[in-house]
Amino acid sequence: MKKREDYITIGELSKLTGINVKSLLYYERIGVLRPAYVDGENGYRYYTYPQISLANAVQFYVGMDIPLKEINRFIDTKSSTLDCRSQISYGIETARHKLRLIQEQLAYAEGILDEINRFDGVISAEEAVSLDFPQKNCVLFPFEGKQTKKTYYSTRYRLLLQIQKGGYNVWYESGLLYRHNGSKWETFIFVDVGQAKNGSSQFFTELIPAGRYWCRETDFPESSPEVLGRSLYDGEKPKIMMFSELISSTFAYKESKFMLRWQV
Repeated sequence: MKKREDYITIGELSKLTGINVKSLLYYERIGVLRPAYVDGENGYRYYTYPQISLANAVQFYVGMDIPLKEINRFIDTKSSTLDCRSQISYGIETARHKLRLIQEQLAYAEGILDEINRFDGVISAEEAVSLDFPQKNCVLFPFEGKQTKKTYYSTRYRLLLQIQKGGYNVWYESGLLYRHNGSKWETFIFVDVGQAKNGSSQFFTELIPAGRYWCRETDFPESSPEVLGRSLYDGEKPKIMMFSELISSTFAYKESKFMLRWQV
């Protein structure tokens, strides 16, 4: 050991960095911040003043929720050096990635709030109301055969698993979509997948156009789309009809309520 004044104790390092002693001992155990000298007689641990900067680098990783084992990539224990440039560059890139994820989560939350505001207007209205909806990028899955609430939920559940496995981010809306192809109605389960930049090519996505839709609260559709379409407007066939679960300010999670919206 060099002169005592060249070193600081683990307690002094704790005071200078704000890192508690228990954490410093943990950092030593995993190899990211080893003492410069350990007294063989009493086990006292001593650090050099430059190791304060290393401790701050470790805290940067902790604050960014980056696994501490990653910092070992930039430490050369033989020469007792830290590759600061690479370590900081890696930290910046990781932080940018986390920021992008946070921004996506924020956009998701804001989108849900927008939907809640729309749906609240539908619930409070006694008749159909006209509302503006943004463009939606959706996966469409043909839904054929007998359409009951049970088959709808089981089919949608399997589809959501496949979509997530395919690399899509499932957005906040899914439901039933009826579309008239000129001669007959086609029925799909739709799932909003947002931008879907990294999704698997096994799913075809389609843009549901933005625009003004008529909306009303309803139960799960029991009627065929032909009967349903005629009930909305006499003599004017809707171009598209969509059912999605209502997400209102006060969400009754034990009982499903749906919103029907359509464009003519």
